[in-house]
Amino acid sequence: MAHRSNVEVDQSGKIEAIGKLTILAFSNDISYSIVIPAEAKRAGLDVLRQKRLGPTQITIRLFATALFLLLEKHLLQLGLIQIDLEYHGHDSDIRAMLLHLIRRVEPSFSA
Repeated sequence: MAHRSNVEVDQSGKIEAIGKLTILAFSNDISYSIVIPAEAKRAGLDVLRQKRLGPTQITIRLFATALFLLLEKHLLQLGLIQIDLEYHGHDSDIRAMLLHLIRRVEPSFSA
C-alpha cells in the first residue's frame, strides 16, 4: 500500500464572512489550497437558506462542503486529516458531514 500523507488544514477568511473570499489549505508532506470567492459563498448560502436551515447549520454545512472541495482530488493520498478548530462545539457535525461527502466518491475512506 502506498504511503498516505498526514495533513493539517487551515482556513483564512471565515466561510460565513460572505463579503470576503475564503482560502482553505492543507500542508505537511503534500500541500494544496483552494480559493472560494465571495460570490460562490453567497450562492451556497442562498441554496441552504431555501432549505430553511439556521445560521449555524448553514455555516457548518458550507465549511464541510468547502473542506470536501479542498480534499477531494487528494483522498487516495491522505492519511490523518487534522482540521484547525474553527467552529467550537461542532467538530463532530463537521466530521460527519465531511465523511458523508467523502464516502460518496470514495466509499472505503477510513473514518
